[in-house]
Parts: sequence; C-alpha cells; structure tokens
Amino acid sequence: MNRSGTIILGVCAIATMVMVRAAADNWDFSRGVPKARVRVEVQDEHHSAKSGARVAICFDVSAGPAGGTKSVENVGLTDTGGIFSVSGKTAGRVVIVVKKDAYYPNYCEYRLTDVADGKWQPWDATVTQVLRMVKNPIAMFAKHVETTMPASEQPVGYDLIVGDWIAPYGKGIHGDLLFKVTRRRLNSFMDFDASLSMTFANPMDGCRRREGNSFGGSRFVWLYNAPEEGYEGVPEMGVGYSQGNGYYRTNENAACYVRVRTVTNEQGSVVSSYYGKIPGPIAFDIRDTPTCWLQFTYYLNPTPNDRNMEFDPTRNLFTKLHGSTGSDLIIVNSVAG
Repeated sequence: MNRSGTIILGVCAIATMVMVRAAADNWDFSRGVPKARVRVEVQDEHHSAKSGARVAICFDVSAGPAGGTKSVENVGLTDTGGIFSVSGKTAGRVVIVVKKDAYYPNYCEYRLTDVADGKWQPWDATVTQVLRMVKNPIAMFAKHVETTMPASEQPVGYDLIVGDWIAPYGKGIHGDLLFKVTRRRLNSFMDFDASLSMTFANPMDGCRRREGNSFGGSRFVWLYNAPEEGYEGVPEMGVGYSQGNGYYRTNENAACYVRVRTVTNEQGSVVSSYYGKIPGPIAFDIRDTPTCWLQFTYYLNPTPNDRNMEFDPTRNLFTKLHGSTGSDLIIVNSVAG
C-alpha cells in the first residue's frame, strides 16, 4: 500500500491536472465556455496596497464535464493601487498566485458559481490577497518522518533534535514526543481499528492548535512567534475501517505549535523550553506492519525560549536526510514551513 504523499508546488500545473466539475450546473457548455473577469487586490497585513507584485491568474478552460482540462495563465504586475485584473474564458475554477520580493508567496483558488448571458457572475469579482513579510527566517530542525514504530501497546519516545527514536530503538536521548499505538482490531484490510496517543515528557510540555485563518492565502500560515501559553495534551487519535462505517479517522491533530523540554522553577513558572510546530496531520495505520506505520512533519527552533516560527529552508539543521523514497524526507522547499 502506497501511503506517501506528494506536494505539488507548480500552481497552474495543478489546474491542468485536475478535472473540474463546473459549478454552474445549469449552464450548457455546448454553447461555449463562459467568460470571467477577476480583479486581484494585493495588500500587506496593515491593509496597505502593494504595487509591483507579480500576479498569475490561471483560468481552467475545460470544455465541459466530459472534456479535457487545460489552464491559461495570465501574468502581470499590480498597479499603484495594488490591483491586477484580467478577463478570460473559464469553466469556473480560478487559481491565483501572488509573489513579491521580501514577502511570502500567496496561493488561493477562487470558484465562480453563477452564469448570466455567457458571463460568470459577479463580473469583475474581487479577490483580496494579503502578503506577509519575510522577517527573520532561521535554521531549524525540520523533518518529515515516515517510519514504522519500533513497538506497540507501549509508549515510545521520539527525539526531535536527534531525529530518531530513543534508545534502545534509535539514537535519540530525550523522548520529546511519546507515541503509543493500540491495535484494537485487525481482522483484514477492510476490518481494523486502532488508536494512537501522543503525550509529552514534562508536565508543562504540550501542543496548541494553530488558530485563525490562513492569512489571506499566504504560504506562511503561522504566527511569527509561537504563543507562550496554552499548551496541553493531544486527544487520542483513531483510525480504522468497518463494514458499517467505512474508513474513518478521528482527531487528525490539525496544525499545532509544540513546546518540549520545558523546565520550571519552584513556583511552577516556565524558565526554559523549546518551541516548534507540526503542520499536521499525524497519520498512522496498522495494516501491513507488525506495529504501526507513522507519518508526521515537524519544525523545531534550536534555541531555548526562542519562539520564532520562520524556517529558512536553506538552513535545515538536519544535513543527512534521505531522498524522496527514504524515511526521512524533508520538504525543503515548502515555504508553508
């Protein structure tokens, strides 16, 4: 069973690979593909217009639900008001990419839903994109883990700085994350059930869900600095398949900040800790393995008490990671990190 995922960073290439069902079901595509006009408004986090931003607006021009799909890319720069607009034929799906030096790129999909007189409505639809500044990217321990757990039915520690299971299963020393899989049922490939818990070594360690929106489509979707407080345990995760429920997953552990190796004083206040992030989800499966297949990605700031969450993908502190077929793949070009 192939569980590996692929992240595609080519934006307009996505539109050419995806067959899109038109949103306007009542439109007869034999009469031609409707035309749209899309207006992209680019601003920064302070709501100031950003001129000179490079904008690509990609129209899917599928001939209809049964036809092929291709994408037409329209590229230009925003004017002094932060505006770039184009018109063109589309089946209803528009992909927008915005780039500007010293800012994180933006990506979003916009779907048109109504057609009138051969034109998508609203005509001259406005899509606002918020650019977030690149402030202080730093070196981090960044790793995509895809591995088989060394044991089941008992907690096994994973060292985020060493990037391995702790002894006797690996070279790790500190069990920053403690994983425990419980194989509740495994009768067949289509009849199984398991749970996974992720706990922490210290009472003040924990995770905090990433909150808020996606910052207007920015590829950097985190706070610049991880929150100081609010870290707690993770609810148990479940996965399985049954004839009555089909395939199911519970609590996929959406993107979260993590705090580990926390040291407190006599009053219980935090005096030292390491901060990081897990983009999520944490995926696991008990089929085709005697224990559990586990997959997650993490980024850890190497400096105690430094909560900076901006990762510089050219400065990964793990220098000997395997290629795309190995167990230690790191997505080094993911600016979402």
